[in-house]
Amino acid sequence: MDAIKEWSDHLDKLQQALSSGSSAASKLNSSLTDRAIGGSTLSGAAAVALRRKRIKDESSKEDDEPVQAGQRFKGWCNMVANLPDNSNNYGLLAEEQQIHSLVKQQEREAIARGDRPDLEPSKEEVVHSFTYSGQCLKTFRNQDSPVSCLTVLRNGNLVSGCEDGVVRIWNAKEGEELYSIKDLPDAVYCCDVLIQDESEFLVCGVGNKIYLWDSSTWKQFVVLEGHASYVWSVCKLGKSGEQILASCSADQTVRMWCTDSKQYEFGACLASLDAHRDSIYCMDVFPDKSSFATGSADTDIIIWRKSQGANLMRYSPRRVLKGHKKLVHSLVVLSPDYLASSSLDWSIRIWDVDNGFCLNVLEGHEEAVTTLAAFFREHSLQAPILFSGSRDCDIKVWDMADGYCQKTLTGHRDEIRSLKILGCNSSSGVLASGCECGDIKIWGVVQL
Repeated sequence: MDAIKEWSDHLDKLQQALSSGSSAASKLNSSLTDRAIGGSTLSGAAAVALRRKRIKDESSKEDDEPVQAGQRFKGWCNMVANLPDNSNNYGLLAEEQQIHSLVKQQEREAIARGDRPDLEPSKEEVVHSFTYSGQCLKTFRNQDSPVSCLTVLRNGNLVSGCEDGVVRIWNAKEGEELYSIKDLPDAVYCCDVLIQDESEFLVCGVGNKIYLWDSSTWKQFVVLEGHASYVWSVCKLGKSGEQILASCSADQTVRMWCTDSKQYEFGACLASLDAHRDSIYCMDVFPDKSSFATGSADTDIIIWRKSQGANLMRYSPRRVLKGHKKLVHSLVVLSPDYLASSSLDWSIRIWDVDNGFCLNVLEGHEEAVTTLAAFFREHSLQAPILFSGSRDCDIKVWDMADGYCQKTLTGHRDEIRSLKILGCNSSSGVLASGCECGDIKIWGVVQL
């Protein structure tokens, strides 16, 4: 209670300093955010409140209305209840849970001896309520070609797309290559899985075209043509039975493709959306399946929404998020209202999409942040865990409740190009990562 009262007093001082425009406000803000009092840590609610004040002070956004920290934090933690189920562990969590048990046993033994469990050197001065341990379960090579993208088939097999124009299908648990699609005319920069009428299609951006293969036979199904330059990302829009495929490209457009042959010819281009001023590198879909976000080399993030009562292809920009200083390289939707973005400016930003506010800036990587992934814990009061990969060769694990880096996964020899969640539960997950040198690693990440 004394620690809580002390934090309350400090927050009051910070409020007064910010209101008066005191030059000491930013120093007080930084010291409050980064230190612990009486052996306790800054609570998630206080951390969110302080970071919102810091961002507001730095960006001078006069339209950023005050939000109660407790309400913001409660909404942030409860948002997981609205997210799609992502609990399929594909048989990998059993091995990862053995590591978890071993770590917990070592922790109990350390406590029994009176020793405190080891923490990352950078976190020695601030002991958080929990931290993470990352173990590399498997490493396999991808013929020395950069791994541009990863996705997962519904049977749990991992798919990698590479700059050598080869798509490979892997047994992720054993690290065994099961099949490969070779002799493609250009590099593969993105991939996803499309389920349509019980059929499963692997979708890949190959140069300026989009290829679809039937995963039951691996025969080429169709090639979609229309983009004038490289296709950087693909995703699915619409609910079951009404799905369309969306793609973004270096030609500065988003295209909508028909995947329902009952209405239009399969693969027909239904619309081309033009709002960005430079190459569009990334996109992700919100849980309602009728809105999505795109990130571009123009540093903007655009939120697209389907026009009310319109047909599938009528989308328009609803909001533009500004804040990154360089190219936006990756996006991941965290909930109906929250979005994470990464950039070549070395930062990760957390956005309130509804209001357009940047809630937090996550910093810690020493180079451009090239890829993001998130897993969503089963308990409705737990915020999602965010993973980031960078050109500094590291993967960082972030807790969205307080914005701290909980763990850094090291071992890759080159730039991290892609991340994909293979399975997760309430406290742990299995992550795949691909890098510039061709290595693919499988990680077990467990909460201590």
